[in-house]
Amino acid sequence: MNVTSLSVLICTYNRAALLGETLAALVRCRRPNGVRLEIVVVNNRSTDDTRQTIANLAALSPVPIRYTEESQPGKAFALNHGLTVVTGDIVALTDDDVIPGDGWLERIVGAFRARDITFTFGRIVPRWPHGRGERARALVGGHQEIWGPFGLVDYGREPVDYTPERMHEQRLPMGANVAFRRDVLLRAGGWRSDLGKPDGSLIQGEDHEIMLRLWRLGLYAGTYDPEMSVAHYIRPETTTPRYFRRWFFSNGRSVARMDREYFSASYQLDVTTVPHVFGVPRFIFREALTEVRQWGRSLLRGDRERRFVHELLALRHLGTIAEYWRRALTP
Repeated sequence: MNVTSLSVLICTYNRAALLGETLAALVRCRRPNGVRLEIVVVNNRSTDDTRQTIANLAALSPVPIRYTEESQPGKAFALNHGLTVVTGDIVALTDDDVIPGDGWLERIVGAFRARDITFTFGRIVPRWPHGRGERARALVGGHQEIWGPFGLVDYGREPVDYTPERMHEQRLPMGANVAFRRDVLLRAGGWRSDLGKPDGSLIQGEDHEIMLRLWRLGLYAGTYDPEMSVAHYIRPETTTPRYFRRWFFSNGRSVARMDREYFSASYQLDVTTVPHVFGVPRFIFREALTEVRQWGRSLLRGDRERRFVHELLALRHLGTIAEYWRRALTP
């Protein structure tokens, strides 16, 4: 692909200090040759000094920093608004609490110039809060299946091609470090607004769902580049078991909201044709029961780490069940 322009899109809410660090780091990144660069920041109803922070940095930045606002709460609304503002051939997404590596922009442009792809993504490594790193690492151990609340991605140190045939077996990108062709995002219709914490809850999944939609539309072709890395600040409040339990239950609710695409891609089944019990696909009860049994076995063995893993995975299934029931009872 002949890449001539790149837009970095950031959605922000009440993180002025962290956002300032992110923007400063982006400006310091090496700029790819022959590419027009812009940074677009969508302020999603912040009540702190976000606007002034952006204005101060924009006045000194050699890279254009464009400011816009979205009044509807929820990251998906902010992303969709940002998509109407950005102008680049490529749209790179990151968060307002991230520090990109010096070569981040070059890696993104290089990937699209070298391959016929629609997306690329890389590692998200942690920036632990002061005094919480050891505690947080102990909470998750080496179990990547429960890294979700931290928003971390580390799928190895070798590049990997992402193809439609392997969709069901590959772990997907997260929104703090992924880039798309802008025309592909427009063809897909942007992000689903019932995901992305639209109601102040922890319901998320907008990053996952748009990948499923690209797959369904025949637009799924990407790469994982471990050198395309960013460092993500882990907020102290997310390092507690209580937060993890809330997050996994909400994640289960997200699964129910995107069930057809999710189960088609991840399980290779049509969820509308499987047996249902009380309005819920029967296999979800079976998987929840399996996790509860594994939790009990881990409890008897005294394996605290695995017990926590199975508790969280069971909570995710319970969240899925709860969301099916909520949807059935909502007029």
